[in-house]
Formats: sequence, C-alpha cells, structure tokens
Amino acid sequence: MDLIIIGIVGASVAIFAMVDLALRSYPQKVRLIWYPIVILVPIVGPLAYFFLRKSLSKR
Repeated sequence: MDLIIIGIVGASVAIFAMVDLALRSYPQKVRLIWYPIVILVPIVGPLAYFFLRKSLSKR
C-alpha cells in the first residue's frame, strides 16, 4: 500500500513538473535537458527541477 502511494505522489509531481516546464518560456535547449531528467529520474528529477527553476529563468 505504501509503495502505491509513493508511486502516485511521484507520478503526480513528475506530471506537474512537465506541465510547468511546458508552460514557462525556457529556451529549447533547457527543455531538452530537463524533460528526460524529470521522466527518467523518478522523484529526484522533478524535485531538482522545482528547486532550480528560479535560476533557470534568470539565464
């Protein structure tokens, strides 16, 4: 049961990160780097994106 909840939370965070990444006006290079990270590195990838996204917008 705990693994199901962790999976649902992880998938939700990843989907939210991908939608946020799509809606922001980042250069194409930045998106091509972040999409695979968010998808392939389960919980850590989306969390890294959320913590680093403010520094991405300053570039």
